[in-house]
Amino acid sequence: IIASIQDVGMAIFLATLTTVIAFLSFLTAGIPPLRDFGVLCALGITYTLITALTFQTAARFLLDRKKTTGLVSNNNNKYSLDGYMEKISKFVLKQPRVIYVLTIIITVIMASGVAQVETTFDMNDFLPEGNEAMALLVDIGEFFPSASESQEYILIEGTVASVATLKGISTTYENLKDDQFVTKTPAGDPKETSILSIIRTAVRDNSSLSASFNIDSYGIPGDDDDVVGIFDYLFDHDEFMMDVRSVLHREGTTYDATVMRIYTSSSYSDENSGDSNQQSEIVYESLTDDMVSYGNASAIVTGSSSSLFAIMGSMTESQLLSTFISVLLAALILMIVFRNPILGLISIIPVGVSIIWIVGSIYFIGYSFNIMTVMVTSLNIGIGIAFGIHVIQRFRLTADRTGDVRKAVSKTVTHTGGALFIAALTTAAGFGMLILAPLPPEQQFGLITALTIIYSYITSIFVLPPVLMNWGIWRKKRKGFIISPGKGKGDA
Repeated sequence: IIASIQDVGMAIFLATLTTVIAFLSFLTAGIPPLRDFGVLCALGITYTLITALTFQTAARFLLDRKKTTGLVSNNNNKYSLDGYMEKISKFVLKQPRVIYVLTIIITVIMASGVAQVETTFDMNDFLPEGNEAMALLVDIGEFFPSASESQEYILIEGTVASVATLKGISTTYENLKDDQFVTKTPAGDPKETSILSIIRTAVRDNSSLSASFNIDSYGIPGDDDDVVGIFDYLFDHDEFMMDVRSVLHREGTTYDATVMRIYTSSSYSDENSGDSNQQSEIVYESLTDDMVSYGNASAIVTGSSSSLFAIMGSMTESQLLSTFISVLLAALILMIVFRNPILGLISIIPVGVSIIWIVGSIYFIGYSFNIMTVMVTSLNIGIGIAFGIHVIQRFRLTADRTGDVRKAVSKTVTHTGGALFIAALTTAAGFGMLILAPLPPEQQFGLITALTIIYSYITSIFVLPPVLMNWGIWRKKRKGFIISPGKGKGDA
């Protein structure tokens, strides 16, 4: 037990530390649930380390304390895991160039997929299959389009009681006519509610208002004083009060904000509109293009679709940032612990390669970055670097004791590789069970995470050892030793 903790303890500690850093990188996300996910995963991994070094160790001691021999049986079965891993180690030692070439080819192919993967969000993906209530929701949207409308807003803040603001709203209304997802009235006009549309309705109902406030045929008063006058009239008039106060804000006697309420078609029922994120992007960019000058007032687009577009954009940006921070911090820590910058960088190789592979796989499988799969890069760092640390730490210990690079690689692949295989198999199987989940995003998350674990294992066992072998040989020739001076002066 003491020897196990001494030999494996440091690797476990480093793996835990770097994995915790990877998950805590979610704190850079702008979405609270993602930050919570990162914190909870980091806590769970920390608790696992503590129980493994305390409770599990104590339990193993109590079970084995009366045994003196035969704790580990030598299994010479040709079908044993060690036998297979030994064959893999021989292949790694004999065919490093083949491994390099295959890795480069696969990475280039996957990189082509990375360049094409998209960020999407489709609300239909979150509807459980076979659920009657969800199916009814879709049917309602198809047969009664107005029941599935959503609203977007153009918020205008500043001196809004002005002719310039109303002219800007009028121009924006005209610009809405060619927007793809803006709902149309039976007459074919954009469906929206604004202070200008209310003024036009009031003038149609009471033509005397035109003369009282010098309102032209477009519903715009003659000057700013007339604008204040019609605003005051409508704001306190019983017939228009509720509608006006839903689009116009007054602080004291000053009108400081107004909003255009624009109705858009919903993504739940329109199967031909593409994914929700693409639709949200079109809605947001169209409304942004529709905005013009509103005098001494500023405007911004907001609403459900616009917020969705902003959320997905934020997720992608935060994920890129968290991935960069995780890799950087992990590399720095390993450089310090290993006391060798090159070895610290080598430990990142499985992570970098497997990230390219998994993101490329997302494209080739037909998936995209969504609210679930976008987390895959941080998971890749947490899992991949843990495997890499175990491999490197075993290589360092064996190389330092024997001074034989090839023996160190062989022992690492045969023994540590076998343990990592079991860990990878059980973890991938655990996440793979999510393919039975009712929601497609959960299914995608389970499959992608299982692939992430498999790729991390493959790169740690096949790609990393040849690199360590070449580095060890180079180091032995240059320094006369591999890890520590005065130790391991055997053949390289």
